[in-house]
Amino acid sequence: MARRVNTLQSPVQTVEPHSHHINFDQAVKSFILHNRARNLSPKSLGFYEYNLHYMAKVFREQGVPLEFQTITGKQIKHHFTGYMMDKGLASNTINGRLKSCKAFFTY
Repeated sequence: MARRVNTLQSPVQTVEPHSHHINFDQAVKSFILHNRARNLSPKSLGFYEYNLHYMAKVFREQGVPLEFQTITGKQIKHHFTGYMMDKGLASNTINGRLKSCKAFFTY
């Protein structure tokens, strides 16, 4: 009897890195669903969602494209943090909003 040859074949097809493009709102929705699955409180989910939509609004007001795949820390610093500082928001408010953004971009 001949020996059997075992070959591994992946059942999952590989996807090109940039072939599946999602927009900012879809990414936020995915992030919120992920955190809901992690059993975060409704207040935390609302906090994240509000702050991310606030960031999108600030970028839109300034005419800066919000492509979350290519956004840099420098853009966030100048266009988001600077905007909030110019509006006179408290440092705790600014830090909370930045923490929400950091969690989102880490995800």
